Amino acid sequence: GASSGIRCYTNDGPSATVAEPSYGTFATFAISAYNNLVIGSASAGLSSQRDAGTTVPVPYFYNNTVVNSGTTGILTASTTGGFIRNNIALGNATQISGSATATNNLISGTTIAATFVDPGNNDYNLLAEVAAVGSVGTDISSTDIEGTSRAGTASKGAYEYA
Repeated sequence: GASSGIRCYTNDGPSATVAEPSYGTFATFAISAYNNLVIGSASAGLSSQRDAGTTVPVPYFYNNTVVNSGTTGILTASTTGGFIRNNIALGNATQISGSATATNNLISGTTIAATFVDPGNNDYNLLAEVAAVGSVGTDISSTDIEGTSRAGTASKGAYEYA
């Protein structure tokens, strides 16, 4: 059944105003999510949000595959800065939304069936190099979700085309 996906959320802390012992206050904190596969989330597939008064998240979402989410594939709300890069977001109500800079993502121009090997049987390896590879920018991971090397020009999404 549908679930909530991956949610990076600061609701009780760290606080933007209350000093943490030995650390002080935090103006921002980085959130990194990469090489994740999220299929059929009821709400946002991958998101970064916060409650008022808590530290502002700075999301770095690289090389994720998010398909068929009920609301938004990748959402960054109440965040500052950050990047959404080299992801595949297809079949979601909205592909990518929010304040982070989104570049080099596959969000249109192809279908789920034409992008993945066998999505009906949960095989989200890339079917071909077509739109999912080439000129994808910076990666934060040298391998994909299965440990395959991303050497050379890396593919978009959680799986490296092999």
